[in-house]
Amino acid sequence: MTPPAEATGSAPGRGRLTGRRVLVVGAVRDEGQVAAIVRADVASPQACASVVAESAAALGGLDGLVLNVGIGLGRGMAGTTAAQWDETFAVNARAHFLVAAAALPVLEPGSAIATSFG
Repeated sequence: MTPPAEATGSAPGRGRLTGRRVLVVGAVRDEGQVAAIVRADVASPQACASVVAESAAALGGLDGLVLNVGIGLGRGMAGTTAAQWDETFAVNARAHFLVAAAALPVLEPGSAIATSFG
């Protein structure tokens, strides 16, 4: 069975995000949209709060949050050190919590948060 176009990301745009102010953590500027790029160490609580504040200021508020940041260190269980595990967890899971927690006070009513743990 072929998955629907929406599931594969190949569906045509419907303009549902037109005019929306969305902070995408772990993304690049593409598709001809307006973007403000803010670099931060998402393992740092202060940096996560700062990226939310700077992005909300640059965009004039926030209507949504997409958490798509992640790294991969080590090579399987036998080839990964505890330090690599800690750094990977700090970026791949803890950072999502930190950014979302910082964004909650500035998100507009009806906003959405989407996260990807890859």
